[in-house]
Amino acid sequence: DIRCLAFGVAETKGLRKGQVSNLDMASGSIRQAVEEAERQAGIPIESSILGVGGGYIAAEYGHFLASMGSKVTIIGRNPKFLPDEEPEVSELAKKDIGKHIQIVTNCEVVEATRTSTGSKRLTAKDRTTGKTSQFEAEEIMIAAGRGPLTDILQPEKAGIKTTPHGWIEVNEY
Repeated sequence: DIRCLAFGVAETKGLRKGQVSNLDMASGSIRQAVEEAERQAGIPIESSILGVGGGYIAAEYGHFLASMGSKVTIIGRNPKFLPDEEPEVSELAKKDIGKHIQIVTNCEVVEATRTSTGSKRLTAKDRTTGKTSQFEAEEIMIAAGRGPLTDILQPEKAGIKTTPHGWIEVNEY
């Protein structure tokens, strides 16, 4: 079952030459476009979403979904939100984005279940204390980790070597 949520074309309001000229108008235009796409596709953006992963992909999608009205909780296993950033940037982002999204760090998701009401529940374990917490939402977004897709490409047939983890071997350049 494949679903595609696509946007049509409409006059942009609040934007001029790719720059935001009126934030309220631009936000309204984006919200209107998303609502129209939801209506046409028959697929609504859920009112509550649990995001697994604490990197930039979870932050970007979480921010977008929160701006569209979803209640978003991001659960990351790293002690830092946005762990690849400088500590000061990580803390500032957590503080600022945390005004709109619940951000939980240093927790590993250990179980996913469906409740009797149909919502989804994640159980997360604090990696330092071992304490478990539960979070519920209508939908779950996985934005945790990346890996190679070389297993489906079969690079060895072209003489390309891969590492034991499936990454293509490269030299120092």
